[in-house]
Order: sequence, then structure tokens, then C-alpha cells
Amino acid sequence: MVVAVTVVPGLEELSRWLKRGYGRPLRDGTARALQGTTPDHYGEDIADWLRWIHAAGISPWQADRTHATAWLDHRSGAPRSRARYFNALHTFYIWAHGEGLCRHNPFDERLRPDLRDEPGLPVIAATHMTALMQAADGLYVPVTPRNRALIYAMLAGLRPGAIVRLDTDDLRPHETDTTAKVWQKGGGTRVMVLPPLLVLAIDTYLPHRLGPTPGPLLTTRTGKRLDSNVTPRTVLRTVAAQHPLLADFAPTLLPDAIANSARNHGTSPTGTITALGTVKGTV
Repeated sequence: MVVAVTVVPGLEELSRWLKRGYGRPLRDGTARALQGTTPDHYGEDIADWLRWIHAAGISPWQADRTHATAWLDHRSGAPRSRARYFNALHTFYIWAHGEGLCRHNPFDERLRPDLRDEPGLPVIAATHMTALMQAADGLYVPVTPRNRALIYAMLAGLRPGAIVRLDTDDLRPHETDTTAKVWQKGGGTRVMVLPPLLVLAIDTYLPHRLGPTPGPLLTTRTGKRLDSNVTPRTVLRTVAAQHPLLADFAPTLLPDAIANSARNHGTSPTGTITALGTVKGTV
């Protein structure tokens, strides 16, 4: 007996896209790399869509916004989960359109969920931010100069992706300040003023730095660039666990939450990075 094998249109293209390893195009003409668990999650979401639209008897390359809306409603989930579903399919179809597989993106911007009123990253209290700085300064357990600089960068409002992309030649003196070319989440870089305490932490670390110059600012023991998914989170939680005020919730701390609290809520004891020409401040 011959068993018929059901071929779901689009799965082969999905595999090719995932192997490519890049997601949404950036403003500078490159594309953002899919990192961490993102490829797995995106792959599951897109495969579910492809199976669903195939069961409905519709080619994924001929689907429209009404089909996309129906699938998002069918998949359901919390608003942030729905946003992830949308981002996965929106990004996949940007690539598919560029490859000539479809004439339009069924997951267009009109379907993007509005998360402005949804709970986001937690806000870290000012006392806890100060405690983190104390822990990074080695108040309870010695901290390496690199790890201290890494946490000071978070306290200054830099997310892991921006921190690990800093290079030694990105730092420049500007009058009485020090500036750096800081990677922006939407793509490209922006010249920002670093707060003095972060600059001092970097200066303290530089004599201990390993790796070529010019090269990545923060490096591994072998002189390579840090990854953005594991090292910042591991260092943050390990250092925070040494402070009595932070020990209980240190295992749940996120670098993005530290950066978000510093930038958007003025809770940084180190001062925060600012656009060139604006006024810095500390709390």
C-alpha cells in the first residue's frame, strides 16, 4: 500500500528562511539576525499558519489580510503572544515578497497589536538599582572589572544587544564628555553621551581587557565578543544575588528591565546615556 504524503506549501521556504538566519530588514540595508530561541518560536508560529491556511484550501502565497486576521483569532493567546505571532509572519512575508513568492504581505502593519497599555517590563525601584550598583562595586563579593562595566552599562540604560556591539573605536572624547556609537534596536547606530560613572567603569576595565584593538569593547576570556542572550543575564543575576536586598529576586532579573528602568523611569544611580546635546542627570 502506498501512503500518500501531504506536502504543506510554504514549509520548504520556511526552512530556507530559517537557515538564512535573518529576520526583518534594517534601515541600513542589512537584516536583523534571529537570535536565541526566536528561530524556534518563529518557526513554530509560521508552520502553524502554513498548516492552517493549507487546511483551508488556500495557498499561503495568495492569502490576504482577512485570512491573517482569522488565523490570529484562531491562535488566540495573550496580547504579547499575539504580537509575537504577528511579528513572525510579518517578517517571514517581507522575505517572501522580496523573493517573488507573493505579491503582498497579508500580515500588514494594520494588524500589528497595540501593546501600549499592556504590562511590559517590570520597573526596578531606585533602591534596588542602587543596590545593584553596590553589588557591582564589590560591596559583598569581588566583581571583575569586565562584569562591573557590563552592569554599569545596563544601569546607564543600554540593552544587551547594544552593549555587546560596542567596539573600542566607538568611544570618542567630545569636549568634556565621552560619546559612543550605540546600536539602535531598529537598526543603525546613534552617537550618545555616556554618563561619567560608566566611563570610569570602562576605563578601569580596559587594562584587563583581552582581545584585539580595535575590537569588541567587552570580551570573553578568549578575547571574543560577548553573546547578548546569555552572558549579560548570567552576570546580572550572579552579581545581584550577592546583595541582601536583591538576593530573593535576583534569579528573575532581566538586563532589559534594568535598562528600561534606567532610561524611562529615571531610577539609575549612575546617570543614563543621552543623545548628544541633551542634558544628563542622575537620581
